[in-house]
Amino acid sequence: MESEKGLTAEAIETALDDALIVIQNGGSTSMADRTYNNILKGLKHTGITAIWRLDFVTVCLASGGQFVSITRSVGNIGVNLVRASQAVLLGERAANGEINTGSLVSEINRIRNLTTPYSRVIMIAAASFTCACFTEISKGILEHLLLCAAVYRTVFTFAPN
Repeated sequence: MESEKGLTAEAIETALDDALIVIQNGGSTSMADRTYNNILKGLKHTGITAIWRLDFVTVCLASGGQFVSITRSVGNIGVNLVRASQAVLLGERAANGEINTGSLVSEINRIRNLTTPYSRVIMIAAASFTCACFTEISKGILEHLLLCAAVYRTVFTFAPN
């Protein structure tokens, strides 16, 4: 019974690793939950529900009359849709039996190490544009927009290509 609980906890940890990649890189909680369930399905574990929030995820499991609770912090949330889509695709491949369950951990590490497809300049430009839009939406004053433009110009001038 103890080894079965250990295998289930290991499967949950693997599924959470992949699902957390989704949410940490711009995916929604529903997409992360679907990825989590797909990985568990590929590992032949079903019916283990996770409770998702933007700051943590908790999984409770009843085994042998005892409750085991696994809680993981989501951590920093960014935007890397390549990583998020690769993690979702890995979950779908696992659920369809297209990937060896022994190689899931190495695939998760590969996805985690993918570089961002966006340069620093693009990220700063997107942040500046977003700042300008929020300033306009909130009926902000022109100085806020000019401040965003100044930050963009300063960073754009000194940012490497």
